[in-house]
Amino acid sequence: MPAWKQTEKEFLNSVSHLCALYNLPLPDITSTAFPQNVTEAYNQVKERLKEQKMDSIIIRDKKRKACLATVKSYDTGYTLYYIPVRPLWLLLKNKEQQELSRIIILLFRYLYKIAGVPYYREDSYLYNQYETLTDWMENDIDGDEEEQYRQHQVEQMKQLKDAGDELFPLLKQPFKSTVLKQAIKKYEQNKQRDSNATKLAEDVLKLYNDYPSRSLHGSMKKHLLHPDESDYIYLEQYLSFFWSSNDCFYDTLMDMINSELQEMGFQEEPVSIQYFDQPQEKETHDFGFEQRFFQLADRLSELLNQHDNVNED
Repeated sequence: MPAWKQTEKEFLNSVSHLCALYNLPLPDITSTAFPQNVTEAYNQVKERLKEQKMDSIIIRDKKRKACLATVKSYDTGYTLYYIPVRPLWLLLKNKEQQELSRIIILLFRYLYKIAGVPYYREDSYLYNQYETLTDWMENDIDGDEEEQYRQHQVEQMKQLKDAGDELFPLLKQPFKSTVLKQAIKKYEQNKQRDSNATKLAEDVLKLYNDYPSRSLHGSMKKHLLHPDESDYIYLEQYLSFFWSSNDCFYDTLMDMINSELQEMGFQEEPVSIQYFDQPQEKETHDFGFEQRFFQLADRLSELLNQHDNVNED
């Protein structure tokens, strides 16, 4: 069979499988020949899938010459999921909060070692943003009054970096679900326990048990839907550890980041692909992990911000 015939056959079979799953009429391509019939069939199916709130692409790889596939993206909502580190640093200094500190360390370890959340003291987007702030601060010298505030910034930047480096080894250690389970059990016996922290830790443990090897990076398909675009917001730009949402740099940091990201036209988001080279019994798109992960990241940040009790002017 000629190569083009095989390509045409595989593609039209995949169209048939997709239409069967979603009860769609087969594309009318009786008046066109290869390769126009492939383009026409693809366009017709793509238009009909809009009602299903999904996109479609043609996949060509080692296994497939031309296969129709559906694609769904998880909408992260253009939210910055930045997890503050300073609250942990402060908790570790409080002898009465050692059990809570232990739980937070283990949650951080899960986020870093398993989920792949970047840390602001390693080569990452947030690391570069803080370095830019450092450069601005060191080159901004205006008068005695400004010099006093600049000295405060210098001290805070040193603390930001030194404390971050001090905590980093704690994140790098292996995450063990059994250790987290034991820490939760011990913390539950504390009369001063924070019930929100306990529930959060239990939910993270359940997420890990349900998806023991999942990370967001595994569901990222860079430029899959917009392959020719270069102005992308990447995962590490909106998901990361950072220092604090209550320090003297926060407002400037957010202004910098928002100014940069608002110029981007597309955002890298979790993507699910379902191939139709074989008949499909049901839709397999599932963002259960992603939905739960981002909700937990939000809850963790909220909990940590309650302990970021350093007031700065």
